[in-house]
Amino acid sequence: MEVGIIKRVFKMKKSQLSFQMFSLATLVVIAFVSGGCVKPSMRDAAADLNSSDGSSLTIWHDSFEAAREQSLVSGKPILADFTGSDWCHWCVKLRDDVFDKAEFEAWARENVVLLELDYPQRSRQAPEIQAQNEKLASLYAINSYPTVLLMDAQGNELGRTGYHPDPAAFIDTLESKLR
Repeated sequence: MEVGIIKRVFKMKKSQLSFQMFSLATLVVIAFVSGGCVKPSMRDAAADLNSSDGSSLTIWHDSFEAAREQSLVSGKPILADFTGSDWCHWCVKLRDDVFDKAEFEAWARENVVLLELDYPQRSRQAPEIQAQNEKLASLYAINSYPTVLLMDAQGNELGRTGYHPDPAAFIDTLESKLR
């Protein structure tokens, strides 16, 4: 059967072959991205960038050490979001209903260093991030998602919460734990 396919490829016109190769390449890219081989992150640890509407994007670290260093320099506590980004319904709701809202983003820039500790089921992670996240979940006895911890730069827990339906309620809960 493979020989038949090869013979058909050699008999194709150049334009047919180009279209076939383009189609195949497109399918491979789509399968690669949607199949969980690449996890697009809306929270890459990067410098503050300006979005198209002029607002500043919030930085989410995925490295505990990077968040810890920023916490030490800034004097701000770390807000660690233990999440299952590709399987946990309440984690996605927390991101959509709270973390992605301008009210929370403005509060977070002024008050905390953000750390996302993700436990995906369909997406791949760098082995060092996966190992770090497993170690932290064990250290802080995380047994449900989402769990949000406030901690100081040394990693001491200051407070713990989960999903709240809106930014104001979530911020109030966090501030009560920081007092």
